[in-house]
Amino acid sequence: MEPNQGYPSPMPTLRTTTDARWDCHGCGDCCRGYELGPVEPGIIQALVERDVAAAWAPAAAAPWFTTRRGPDGGDGLFLAYRDGACVFLRPDNLCAIHGLYGAAAKPGFCREYPFHVLDDPSGTAVVVRASCSSLHRGVDTGTAVAEQAATVDALPRAYARRRFAPETVAILPDVGLALPDWMPHEARLLALLDDSSLEPEVAVARLRAVLFTLAQRPLRDVDARRARLATGAVVEALRRLMGRAALDPDPSAEPHRVAFAQTAHALLERAQAHHGSPRPLTDDGRRYLLGLLRSFVLAKSWASVGSVADGLGAFLVQTAVIRTAAPGDGPIDANAASQVIIPWTRMIENPAITGVFRLARPALWDAFAFEAGG
Repeated sequence: MEPNQGYPSPMPTLRTTTDARWDCHGCGDCCRGYELGPVEPGIIQALVERDVAAAWAPAAAAPWFTTRRGPDGGDGLFLAYRDGACVFLRPDNLCAIHGLYGAAAKPGFCREYPFHVLDDPSGTAVVVRASCSSLHRGVDTGTAVAEQAATVDALPRAYARRRFAPETVAILPDVGLALPDWMPHEARLLALLDDSSLEPEVAVARLRAVLFTLAQRPLRDVDARRARLATGAVVEALRRLMGRAALDPDPSAEPHRVAFAQTAHALLERAQAHHGSPRPLTDDGRRYLLGLLRSFVLAKSWASVGSVADGLGAFLVQTAVIRTAAPGDGPIDANAASQVIIPWTRMIENPAITGVFRLARPALWDAFAFEAGG
């Protein structure tokens, strides 16, 4: 994503994806395994002035925040971990800061999670992050995200939220469209995903046909073997990288980071062991993955990899891992799929993993261009 340029402040149009639903189930997973910062300095200062360490004993046991390098390269404030979780996570999986002082006292990223908010020329997109452990539970019964979007959009922010404003949008690795020309086509892609009966691979095939037409390129013939080899190559590269972190960890690595690397490595090991033997999805598993694909398009998640085609190739790799590594032996429901999606999503947010995807663009292209799916 890039800073806003080339268009004025977005229109007050809030956009969500079709049928998107979510409710919090109080699992506390969002307080484990994540980067707990950067936190706004004003939030930290207010907690210090309230003497939160006196009110919450775990915060008194050791410093409850640290200063270290943030994602932008500068120093940032981060909440501390205790036993693999945020120091302020209560035994009932609720937030001690919220309980003591109310929601407004919490860091901004805590208040916004699991929503992701993005400005673009068409307005403001609001989606639920795939890493949320509650997302799959409400795929059919949760509160409509459209009903929550205005509240999320109105949250105060200490940092500017992300804006999508490249001059050119790469639709294929070597083909781009000017941003104003791209936005109507994004809406067209999203409309193609409104059919909840679609298998995720078929849905990507529909998008592929549009992108090749826009690029004035003939569709590639299906080559399932080539696509399967490409997917396997990406998974193997990830497996090796996570294996180093899991099996030979840096002695200075925090225990929760090592534990996560071990979880991700085991996931990729299962995917490799069963590569070529995908399992079917149940109806709710299919709807869950299709919802993730809609959010992937609306939130421009593909941009971290490269072109739209590269990103959709990465989505197909993710789907292949779900179909081979999900727990159980029978059809994969939303719950089983989420047990792959959650660690997978957290893994690919790591800059080192993003680097692997960027290096693997030729394989992602093959996964996208040659995958069967109809």
